Amino acid sequence: MTKNPEDDEPVGYGHPPVQSRFQKGRSGNPGGRPRSKISSVLSKVLDEPVNLQGGGTCTRLELLMKTLATHAQSEERYMRLLLSQLDKIDRHAVRTPVVEETADDASGET
Repeated sequence: MTKNPEDDEPVGYGHPPVQSRFQKGRSGNPGGRPRSKISSVLSKVLDEPVNLQGGGTCTRLELLMKTLATHAQSEERYMRLLLSQLDKIDRHAVRTPVVEETADDASGET
């Protein structure tokens, strides 16, 4: 091993120079794993607005879910698909507690 002139620590295999080591408290990959191109394209397509025949607009995703819900009323396989999608949405939803204010709280009485 060689000695680094600025430090007293040895430099070599298994002992990198101090200035090039990972910093404590900092991730080795701060940007994270890049999203796949397919998922970004799919999310753009599903977020596009669609004009409805009766007037109004909604996103493609909303239209797909409405269509799936309509078909689920008559066929069991669509119902299973709808329930599996709702289960996925429910598991990934961010849950925040809702605090309701009562009349006593609003008036300031305890």
